[in-house]
Amino acid sequence: MGRLRTITEAHKYLKEQDPGTSVTPFFLRSLVYDGAISHIKAGKKFLIDIDSLEEQLSARLVVIESPETPAIRGMRPVSIKKK
Repeated sequence: MGRLRTITEAHKYLKEQDPGTSVTPFFLRSLVYDGAISHIKAGKKFLIDIDSLEEQLSARLVVIESPETPAIRGMRPVSIKKK
């Protein structure tokens, strides 16, 4: 059994680990409701395993790579066909 915390306690833990985190209790709650993170329901409370939470949040990260061709900015010439 892991280290189980309520949503509020899990948020406090994440804030202690990273004071600049943008993760909110609402975000954690929505992940629980969507089934995106594993949890246990104990009465009205949702209990989250802190260790698996960190793994699951890390797995959800999306790395955006720069495109091979640079984006064209500004106006580009348009060829007009004459009839």
